[in-house]
Amino acid sequence: MFLKTHKAGSSTVTNILFRYGESHGLNFALPSGQSHFQYPWPFHRRAVSDYTPGSCYNIIASHMRFHGDELRGLLPVDRVYFTILRHPASLFESSFHYYGPSVPLTWRIPGPDKMAAFLRNPWAYYRPEAYNSHYIRNLQAFDLGYDKDMDPHEPQLQQILQVTPRPGPVGGNRRRQELGCGIGNGGAGWTGDERPGVC
Repeated sequence: MFLKTHKAGSSTVTNILFRYGESHGLNFALPSGQSHFQYPWPFHRRAVSDYTPGSCYNIIASHMRFHGDELRGLLPVDRVYFTILRHPASLFESSFHYYGPSVPLTWRIPGPDKMAAFLRNPWAYYRPEAYNSHYIRNLQAFDLGYDKDMDPHEPQLQQILQVTPRPGPVGGNRRRQELGCGIGNGGAGWTGDERPGVC
């Protein structure tokens, strides 16, 4: 299962998985009527096209908000979970510019450089309950099934941050070598072998 995170180059990996699965006759869980599994709501099996009880899929790779209990029953026992993470500052900048027009709370930010104005005083503009606010606050944590507005002192936050990097290039791209790979630890319904591989 590939957890496709926003603004992290995940479409490339999804295309590779779809081509691999198609060439090997694998079974895909595809979203019903959309390009995502009812995002931003947590994943639910009813969002899978043509789902019937007992269905088992080899590949699930479209955008979703992770919900382990719902996914577990759709995958074989030898399942593997993985995702791509992007540096939070780079992700925020990309998300702010890309999704800003669809986040109404950004519409009232004055000046030509809305992001700079927002960063100078984020609490003057940000409202947790605002429509699409997840796109400009902790987007990766949100995609992984966590609360985007988690208190920074929340003990669960330490579980999210415990990613053990493995040195070395990713895909041979020198600009990406600092990313390394690791395994995420605990939280949001990730248990045991279901913890995602992180690149």
